[in-house]
Amino acid sequence: MGKHRKTLKQKKLTDLRRRSGAFQAKESYFLKTDTLMAPIAPPVQTVYTTNKYLYLIQDVLKTSLITAIIIAIQIVLFLLLKKQILVLPMVKY
Repeated sequence: MGKHRKTLKQKKLTDLRRRSGAFQAKESYFLKTDTLMAPIAPPVQTVYTTNKYLYLIQDVLKTSLITAIIIAIQIVLFLLLKKQILVLPMVKY
């Protein structure tokens, strides 16, 4: 279902409402001058420890190790097939 587009009549009605002030805010908010401003404190810095994200470090380590093993196996298999130490009938180099 497509977007609903305003008709010309609806656009004119909306424009008339805006010009008449129907959309203007009824209340205005001002700062009180008699209240004292508190001094602004510096923002608190959050210190993150590595123990909090230990699971993330372990997951990245496992993923990296598995990826390195897979790449090493592919390289060894390529070299074995290239030097014809391992011969597969469907693979020829």
